[in-house]
Amino acid sequence: MARIADEFGEPIVRALRDAPEALRPLRGVIDGMQAKQLRNHDGVGDVDVYDGPGGAGPVQGPQLPNPDGDGPVEFRVPDDATPDEVAQFHDYVNRSNQYLADGSLSDSGRVSTAGEVSREARREARLERIRAAEAGTPYTGVAAHVPDSTWVGRGKPPGWGDYTSRVNSSLAGQVNRYPVGHNPTHFIVRE
Repeated sequence: MARIADEFGEPIVRALRDAPEALRPLRGVIDGMQAKQLRNHDGVGDVDVYDGPGGAGPVQGPQLPNPDGDGPVEFRVPDDATPDEVAQFHDYVNRSNQYLADGSLSDSGRVSTAGEVSREARREARLERIRAAEAGTPYTGVAAHVPDSTWVGRGKPPGWGDYTSRVNSSLAGQVNRYPVGHNPTHFIVRE
């Protein structure tokens, strides 16, 4: 759990320390973050969710420039999203960051999901829905790949999410803003 805070928080704190004077007030936000643990619905493990000072809500990291072309991957929540859908976006991002920290993502960055990866992804989602139904815990929404196959490089993800079709489609569609080969440094939710 602390691994995510160390891996993603420390580089941001260092960057803010060296940042222009105008960005330094953000350091106070980071210094005031409080970590809460949430259990993934699939029991994979605990992840960190950062609340602002006093538990005021999620704190989104600044987008820092990266001359190598890699960097954060941002997911924007639609304006008309329900509270449950907002929570699903946060679940996806928190768990994707955990899997990134665990080394579960593709070493070559974003990959094309055409061909075999797409076929494998559909097959694995079908098998996951069957597995969940047989276990007595059927999906109420889509069996969503967490993270999307484009970040993993294969059809079987490290985790699954039970998301609305709208959230799953939005998450999948937003990856097209990043070129094949883009290596995420972390995932961010923008509300």
